[in-house]
Amino acid sequence: MDSKSWKLPSFPVEYSMYGRAPFLVGFGYDRVNDDYKVLNRISSTSLFDTDQSRWCDEVSVYSLKMNTWRRTERFLFKVSDNDCYCTADCILANGALHWFMKERRSNGVSYIVSFDLWSEEFRKMPCPRYPENYVHQNLRVLNGCLCLVPYYKVDGRYAADLWVMEEYGVDKSRAKLTSVTMPLGSKFRSLTPLALSKNKRQLLLQIDGEKLALHDLETNCTTDLAIRGDAIEGGLID
Repeated sequence: MDSKSWKLPSFPVEYSMYGRAPFLVGFGYDRVNDDYKVLNRISSTSLFDTDQSRWCDEVSVYSLKMNTWRRTERFLFKVSDNDCYCTADCILANGALHWFMKERRSNGVSYIVSFDLWSEEFRKMPCPRYPENYVHQNLRVLNGCLCLVPYYKVDGRYAADLWVMEEYGVDKSRAKLTSVTMPLGSKFRSLTPLALSKNKRQLLLQIDGEKLALHDLETNCTTDLAIRGDAIEGGLID
């Protein structure tokens, strides 16, 4: 199959005399308008001003159909302090892009911020409260559902919970699917659910973007998987 590429026009930057923070970029398919869109945000401020509450945010959306950038509403969030390295991941679910963000004000509250690719509007969903041993968090997708993965330590071991939002946008529909605890001496930074078995007893996981593991939802046991040729050793997903 022939591969195709498309070079986007230059991103319009208004605050050319200011210092800039890194881009926050998202990409997804708008099913309603049959269009591919790219979201680009850059924060700008004076090179001598460290107060993030005075930063200027430029947020634009690129439409493949129109082949042009256009500005969106003002962006009032910043990267959450506890998630500076994992919030770079943009999660696409239910026709919207998602990030962990924090309100751009003193003692701002953290939210799951979404950008609807059809309406081109920002929305926010509350984050649950975490225990004191909480370390950081990730957003993931499982079977089309938005997942929240908080990481923490318990008895010296690294662990993570997997919460699934069964009804999108409804916080009360968020249910805990399982907990994964690493053996003593082992740790991880990211846990990605890849597939849930039809009988909902086994969960295929990817750890730190490399290692595959099979997690049993009934026993909470996790088994490393070895891949050889076209076979996976260590367990089966029925």
